[in-house]
Amino acid sequence: LNLALSIAIAFAAWLYVVYSINPTISRTYTNIPVTVSNSNALAKNDLAVSKMDTERISVTVVGRRSAINELQKSDIAATVNASNAGKGENSMAGAISVKSQSESSISVTVEDLDVKKVSIYTTYKDGQPGEPVVKKQSNKEVEVQGAESLIKNVDSVKLELDADKVTDKAKEFSVIAMPVDASGHKIDYLTTEPGKVSVTAYKGETKTVKLKVKVTN
Repeated sequence: LNLALSIAIAFAAWLYVVYSINPTISRTYTNIPVTVSNSNALAKNDLAVSKMDTERISVTVVGRRSAINELQKSDIAATVNASNAGKGENSMAGAISVKSQSESSISVTVEDLDVKKVSIYTTYKDGQPGEPVVKKQSNKEVEVQGAESLIKNVDSVKLELDADKVTDKAKEFSVIAMPVDASGHKIDYLTTEPGKVSVTAYKGETKTVKLKVKVTN
């Protein structure tokens, strides 16, 4: 009887603490991406961000249990304000209200702004087999702008389609313009004009065939 009574009292006390008092707790979220805000202000001075020494941080938030339990990792955003940055390295504080974070400041490198026009190609997302056939697209070229050292590595702009959404019948898609290097890898900290390109495409087929090369002399 005493054991049962003790368990009942303990359970009632736990319910009181959790639901009536709603105590303050803390929780740590890791691998939060850091983004740059107000980069447009840099562009007005012919400047652009080329790199950051830290691109992901850990964040510890503190609050009432009920609020923390509702908080999702996707609800947390870490940004650095580049509006007042000058050319070269800038040490900036992150714009988040938290109990603690893994980095108190982030070094942001700013360079002269450069602009480049490049061609567009359309493909499926990484790992998806096949190739789309483009019937029509709104732009033949896209203007890419950003830091000089990054712009020189831009080879083209890639438009990625989801193979599951492309059918035998031509459909129109609005696709984010992604600046990439010669190997097709995305280059960060760049902006494009326009930001999205309209593409009308349908499902194509690919086939590997033998290539017979005639060699003379």
